[in-house]
Amino acid sequence: MRNNSPSLSRRAKITLRALLCGLGIALAGGVASEAKADVLPVVLTIDYSNLSAVTVTATGSFAYSDYSGPLGFGDGIALHDFFTAPVLVQDFVTAPVSSTLTTGVVPQDLTNTFSEITAWNDSNPSLWVGYGQPGLGNGSDITLWRNAPSVSMSFSTESAAFSGQAVFNLSGYASYTNLLPALNSTGTVTIWNNSGTIGTWQVVGTAVPEPSTYAALFGSAVLGLVIWRRRPHQKA
Repeated sequence: MRNNSPSLSRRAKITLRALLCGLGIALAGGVASEAKADVLPVVLTIDYSNLSAVTVTATGSFAYSDYSGPLGFGDGIALHDFFTAPVLVQDFVTAPVSSTLTTGVVPQDLTNTFSEITAWNDSNPSLWVGYGQPGLGNGSDITLWRNAPSVSMSFSTESAAFSGQAVFNLSGYASYTNLLPALNSTGTVTIWNNSGTIGTWQVVGTAVPEPSTYAALFGSAVLGLVIWRRRPHQKA
């Protein structure tokens, strides 16, 4: 009678290796899924290629977390670290050129659109003490507000965070263009008082230099060429 124990032992080792390999793949997949789940979705895009029509557009991505807040004096969302340095103004504009931007839970409700944009620089931090949020404004964030809303602001991980688009005329603040973020820059979108994370914003369009800027660059180049040609050159 043949002794099959070596074969059985070999088969057991092969089976054990297969199980360990499968376990490793499963664990790696779980880690990858968990890491993917922690990636914040882009919920708003910003295009400021035309300062007279800066657009904030909903992407349709679902909110990262659930939120339902009390109806207050005005509900807002903060686009964190939008400016590369604090600006020195409070309100950019009191009303948009147009706005259909709303939370996804209340789609296209024109009575509850985001209708004001602020830089929220707390030069007077006591301004927000009455609302229990002193000193949150740092001048680098942009906040979009729903003024006099008739329903509370809500977000759900099972529906689009926002819908619609808001257009703002910021041409009066051209002096701050050097503080605007670069193309594809991103940042966190939260409830205005940091009580919930909704996702991220992303820049999809940036300002193009004016023709006068190109003329100045061309003039500098021509002047440099003239100076270079007038310099004495050594003969080889």
